[in-house]
Amino acid sequence: MVAVVTVYKENAEIFNHYWMPLICKHGPVNFVVIDNNSTLLKCDSNHKPSNLSIFYAKKDLTRNQARKLGVQQCTDNIIFLASIKGPPTYQTMTLLEGIKENQMLIPRWYDYDRGVKVPPSNKYNVSVEKNKYLNCEEDSYIDKWQPEIINKGTLYYV
Repeated sequence: MVAVVTVYKENAEIFNHYWMPLICKHGPVNFVVIDNNSTLLKCDSNHKPSNLSIFYAKKDLTRNQARKLGVQQCTDNIIFLASIKGPPTYQTMTLLEGIKENQMLIPRWYDYDRGVKVPPSNKYNVSVEKNKYLNCEEDSYIDKWQPEIINKGTLYYV
């Protein structure tokens, strides 16, 4: 199956409004959230979906350190690295189910074609293979492993 990893730092409204419904909707997908030393997100274990794992960093980590920590916690081989401000759409979630080894899904921003102001590129919301990702620097993944790039799917920008 697939896992989704995101890093959280004091974004309770975004997490509760966008991510919790996504997590509940996609029960078979494992979601790993790295709480990067924030004070706001403390999930009550009685109300936490079974497909959600939250790991609490005791100190501030860089984005790359936090994402690597999240990937290390995953049991799935295919992992979607997502920005907390870029939750995947339903389309992207269904595309992730078909991603194979040596493929990389790179979705675009949902409103990009509609003139909505979104970041100009999306290089941090991508699918990776766990062991390959852990054995290279994040910025060199494509050069080192040369995956087949699949430019499909979309992300919300929140």
